[in-house]
Amino acid sequence: MFLNLKKYIETNVNKLNSILILLITLIFPLNQQYHLRPFISVEGFIIDYLILKISAQEVIIFLILVLNLVFIIKFFRNLRILSVLLLFLTFIFLSVLNSRYTLLAFYDNLIWVLIVFCSILFIKKPEIIKQDVVVKSIKFWLIFLVILGCFQFLNQGSIFNNYHIFGEYPYSENNLFIKQRNTLLSDFVPSMGIFSHSNIFGAYYLFLLFLLRCFKKDRVIFHIFGVIVFLITGSLPVLIAYCIWFLLLTFPNLLNFRLIFLILFLNTFALFITPNLIDSKVSENNYSVFRRAYLLDISKEYFINNPLKFLFGFGYMNYFSIVKNDLWDYEIIRFFQPPHNIFIFIIWNYGFIFLALGFCLFYKIYKSGNFETKVFILLVLILGSFDHYIVTNHQIQILGILIPYSLISKNKV
Repeated sequence: MFLNLKKYIETNVNKLNSILILLITLIFPLNQQYHLRPFISVEGFIIDYLILKISAQEVIIFLILVLNLVFIIKFFRNLRILSVLLLFLTFIFLSVLNSRYTLLAFYDNLIWVLIVFCSILFIKKPEIIKQDVVVKSIKFWLIFLVILGCFQFLNQGSIFNNYHIFGEYPYSENNLFIKQRNTLLSDFVPSMGIFSHSNIFGAYYLFLLFLLRCFKKDRVIFHIFGVIVFLITGSLPVLIAYCIWFLLLTFPNLLNFRLIFLILFLNTFALFITPNLIDSKVSENNYSVFRRAYLLDISKEYFINNPLKFLFGFGYMNYFSIVKNDLWDYEIIRFFQPPHNIFIFIIWNYGFIFLALGFCLFYKIYKSGNFETKVFILLVLILGSFDHYIVTNHQIQILGILIPYSLISKNKV
């Protein structure tokens, strides 16, 4: 009787899992999060990254984990795996504890933990994912997004003008601060589509294309769509990442660990030459480069003057309240963002030790992983060297529940 009951429960849980996963795949990038009130501000200025936001996809992930809580607990019975989890959770707890925005810090970090748990669940229970449905959904969004992006670019503004469903801001040339420069294109309204910035749009499309490649279902036409998207977004880092990926697909022998060391070296080098970057002609002619340079320079000074916090972090999102007095007078508060570098961002929030532990984990995964795993790590490091959206944008974060599964579904590790 008990065995029949257990089997009945497991069968129904798997059915519910499949339904919830289907919902996520159908609404992949939709729903630009519900903003909770009141708004959190720094000296009266509303900062988007300090506003607690909840998306439909995050609620679904929470439900999936509730359904599979027993399975997750059993997985972490392994003492070695549990010790690694507790080590990372300790630094996360310290970051939340020291944050001036406790509720935001708790929720944002909880979502990351749930995404990791969910990705583990999909790897260990692949039968709950209907891969053909996921692939079809990815193809649909690749087609839909390139069409939406092109119309957005040609229209120089919103197409649906609907924030709650499509996440589109009512951008038009009449709105203040809308016209802006990007790396490749200037003086135009970027093809925002359902994303808050064109760079995020480009990176999201790149990761969708990568997912399709992992499932061995990509076609030349989707890569052509990708090139169109990368060009109209004007995002040089995304275009560089794609070109390197395409080069490695053509010449896989070029992929080795020296590329990783090169990226890390360039990041360290850039951090210490930021004063030169700020004063350079390149920075003068490109506000995007200038803003990235001086945010790195401010970070470097705080790290040097606060070695203990450099090691253990300044507290989750405390960056905004700490550096506000060091910003240049003509910084547009609307674009007041974290440093455009995930390594610096992680040090601010969790500390250098947490970052070093993360690198150790990535190194182990890289050494034992397949070709696609190595490429994925490389893409993350490249894009993370130029911006922070990989760890701050919820749409890209949600893809994290499927990427680990995709890396081993058709590619043996």
